[in-house]
Amino acid sequence: MNYMKLLKLLYLTERKSLIEATKSISGDRLIAMKNGPLLSETYDLIKDSAAGRADGYWCERISTNGYDVKIKEGVIIDDEDLSEADELRLNQIYDQFGAMDEFELVDWTHKNLPEWSDPKGTSRAIPTRDIFYGAGLSEAIVTKKERDLYELSQFERLLSL
Repeated sequence: MNYMKLLKLLYLTERKSLIEATKSISGDRLIAMKNGPLLSETYDLIKDSAAGRADGYWCERISTNGYDVKIKEGVIIDDEDLSEADELRLNQIYDQFGAMDEFELVDWTHKNLPEWSDPKGTSRAIPTRDIFYGAGLSEAIVTKKERDLYELSQFERLLSL
C-alpha cells in the first residue's frame, strides 16, 4: 500500500478513536503537513526504513519500497494489543476510505477535517482539542475528553515506572 494512503487511513482511525472512545490507538503525535494530517512517529519509521536507517520491530516486520509499505513475507502481525473496538474502527475506516488513492485522501482530509490547516512548508502539532471541536463537540464535552486523556496518560506513565 502507498505509505501516504496508509498514513491517512491510520490518522482517520486514530481520529475516530479519539472522538468515539476518548482513546488513542497508536499513542503517536498527530501533525499537520502539506499533504494533510498524519501520525508523526509512524511517518518517521517509514522514512527511516526507506532510507535504511531504521531497525527493530518495524524493520523486522515491515518493508518499504519506494512509496509502498507492506508486511514482510512470512511475518504474522500480532494484533492482541488492539481491542475489538479498535479493530472495528480500523475496518470501518478502511471500508469507507480504502478505495480512495492517496491523492483522493489528501484532498478529502484537506476539505473535510477542520483541524488541518496548511503549515506552510513545515509541520505543526494537531491538538486533540481541535479534533474534538472539528467533530462538533461542545465545550463541556471537549473539556471532559481532554481531562480524561490527560488522566489516562498520567496513569499509563505511573504504570511504566
